[in-house]
Amino acid sequence: MSAFRLAPIAAVMMLGIVGCSGGSNNGNSGSSAESLGNVIFPADDGVHGTELWITDGTEENTRLVKDLNEAEGSNPQNIFKKGDITYFVANDGIHGYEIWKTDGTEEGTEMVADAFPWTESADLSEFTEFKNELYFTADIEGTPGRNIWKTDGTEAGTKIVATGRSPSNFVATNDRLFYTDYTSETGSELYAFNGEKAYLVKDIFPGGSSSQVQSLTAFNNKVYFVAISGDAPGYLIWKSDGTADGTSLAEDSFLFNGGAEIVKFKDSILVVGTVDHGETIKVVKLEKNGDLSAHNLPLPGPELDDPSIEIAFDADSRVFIVASYNETDNPSRVEYLWSTENGTDFNSLELTQDIYDGIAFNSNMYLDWATEEGVQLWTTNGTQEGTRKVKDINDVDAKAQDAGFRINGLGYNPYHLPVVGTTANPSMLFIGVEPTTGAELWKTDGTAEGTVLVKDIQLGDASSFRTRLLGPK
Repeated sequence: MSAFRLAPIAAVMMLGIVGCSGGSNNGNSGSSAESLGNVIFPADDGVHGTELWITDGTEENTRLVKDLNEAEGSNPQNIFKKGDITYFVANDGIHGYEIWKTDGTEEGTEMVADAFPWTESADLSEFTEFKNELYFTADIEGTPGRNIWKTDGTEAGTKIVATGRSPSNFVATNDRLFYTDYTSETGSELYAFNGEKAYLVKDIFPGGSSSQVQSLTAFNNKVYFVAISGDAPGYLIWKSDGTADGTSLAEDSFLFNGGAEIVKFKDSILVVGTVDHGETIKVVKLEKNGDLSAHNLPLPGPELDDPSIEIAFDADSRVFIVASYNETDNPSRVEYLWSTENGTDFNSLELTQDIYDGIAFNSNMYLDWATEEGVQLWTTNGTQEGTRKVKDINDVDAKAQDAGFRINGLGYNPYHLPVVGTTANPSMLFIGVEPTTGAELWKTDGTAEGTVLVKDIQLGDASSFRTRLLGPK
């Protein structure tokens, strides 16, 4: 097991991050019975409002961490694991939204700092670990721009380190924190913070035009991304070591139409996007030793309209690429899936129904799949014979609108998938929606008997989680 992500090619979604406390979540190293620890997540039990909860995947050990806001719930968000401590943003009803930390116990849950005492409207995001400290951005009511902050987990060590207009897309290498920001003079471009100061790395698209940097990915102590420079009608692959001279094209032969997604896979990165006006998916593999290979995945069927790509990947074993498109004479979306274990050889599979969500776990892709039986949990290894329904979560009325399965409802960081159990028998947490319990916490090990409700946190048919399918509570 390792890191997993499902994200649209043009707008990578990072939902609320779920933290794991204790144990190990780094794969099958060590003892076969090594615990994968606990997962910390927000939920509403109908009594305390939305607060922080913790689970090891068993009903008896799924509990409220601490009631921070007795009036209406503290609404924890931006949950981020750093070592044995999980950081999050919450509103205790007294200080407004501030940074908190927890070790998973009530007594070990405390506010890090009252960093924004003058407002209750602090918008904090982009949580990223860099040089053993936690960096984030803050948009504070009444102040210009969005500034970069850091914390070492203490009040004294929580401070502003750089100013900006809209810094975002944080990614860290060993010696720099890279991000994008905007000025009227340069447009949106690549920036970096070296631990002492923030600076423009390079104006890739000179002047006031934006280079539209996408998919920043740390690899080989550099950052790789795609961007436009004005010299070609599309996106090219770039790399940077954080200096202007060290920022250059990594490859100049492949021109992507609407951007591309970059994922780390084994000892390489894969750059995936559409070329030839959306008629072909191009996969470019760059290895640590500098070797490069490219592969075309032709989209099947008649002339296509509005193709889009999503990627789910297990960084140690398999990558899944899903293409979604409209046939010109058919208004329904069509899904097509490719999988690879080496980045060069691909299996293909046509999916006859819509995929709402998907994520890679234990070398398989788990699908929130709408069939004639309703929205249910499916899994695939990328082959027809390896594609199956895991379990009917709702056996009362499989076609009911409020029944089904949601993978991404908990929120996922690519490198912190909510996994419980042991390295020998791991299970993935997800939100299952069933009429008698509502949207509640479930887990699966990939088998029907191992796909079970963990706990009905909010008793009855009320839901502990807000989901896209059910809407706000």
